[in-house]
Amino acid sequence: GSPTVILESGLATMSADWANVQPQVANTTRVCSYDRAGTGWSEPGPEPRDPKQIARELHTLLANAGIDDPYVLVGQSFGGLYVRMYASQYPK
Repeated sequence: GSPTVILESGLATMSADWANVQPQVANTTRVCSYDRAGTGWSEPGPEPRDPKQIARELHTLLANAGIDDPYVLVGQSFGGLYVRMYASQYPK
């Protein structure tokens, strides 16, 4: 379904933390979670690991995966900072 819900984990957490939430959201629309570079099962990414870099990487990830907007961005804890940066950099 649409819009796609993007789940952004907190600072030192991973996509598996959404295991109870993701299936429930999936009942009504498409939902995606992922492991940022350096977390979970992902390899480390380039420095600095700041919100702008993380937003750029998420934008590239969504484009490469063919996941079209619109998005509903959901950030848990520090993930809230990342999704706010994404929304400010990519307001569409």
